Amino acid sequence: MKKKQSHLRKERRSKLDIYFDILYAIQQEQTKEGVKPTIIQYKSGMSYDKITKHLAALQEKKLVSKKQYYHITEKGHIFLTEYSMIKEFVEKMDL
Repeated sequence: MKKKQSHLRKERRSKLDIYFDILYAIQQEQTKEGVKPTIIQYKSGMSYDKITKHLAALQEKKLVSKKQYYHITEKGHIFLTEYSMIKEFVEKMDL
């Protein structure tokens, strides 16, 4: 019996889900020096070219900052908290 292809593929993530995954990876791995992009790439499951584009967008939106490596900003922490609540609400509503 054949499995449907849709069950074999991962569901596409929205841009907000991608931003959440990147910020969450930075939050979990952050040190005084920050987090290297390759660690963020690994933890968020994206290619290096995509992660650099998203990190640039997150910098423009002031959700991350970059000194030597990446740091999550206060605005980024707020996004993580608020978006987590939204995701939890959507799951509870079975949407």
